[in-house]
Amino acid sequence: MLNILTDIPNAFLTVDATKLHSVLNGPTLFHLEGRHKEPLFVSTLLHGNETTGLQAIQKLLIKYKEQTLPRSFSFFIGNVQAAQKKLRRLELQPDYNRTWPYDATNKRRNAPSPCFCQHRRPQQHRLKPALRLH
Repeated sequence: MLNILTDIPNAFLTVDATKLHSVLNGPTLFHLEGRHKEPLFVSTLLHGNETTGLQAIQKLLIKYKEQTLPRSFSFFIGNVQAAQKKLRRLELQPDYNRTWPYDATNKRRNAPSPCFCQHRRPQQHRLKPALRLH
């Protein structure tokens, strides 16, 4: 089940990836408002053993904790359960990195989409610039 949040839990800012399950109970999509309304989208922790993207997001959010973000920021935190065990993915899970509905050439893939790809976004959350951090 996809969690959708518009606020950052305080514990999120400093929690280690192996303890993230205590703050987020699964894949989570965040939408944060900024001065520039068109959001930047970042996905990270698609593999539970690739945690540098999570650390980068935490540093950014700490920097802007008492300020308005320069632009709206939507980000997806993926495989919280595998991160707990420092694994790429758990045995019965799909590889989140291989389930995006489109490839780099914008060709439709015949692959199951993770729950966040099926989420219908309100018009204000239209995502254009996107990064995937490993």
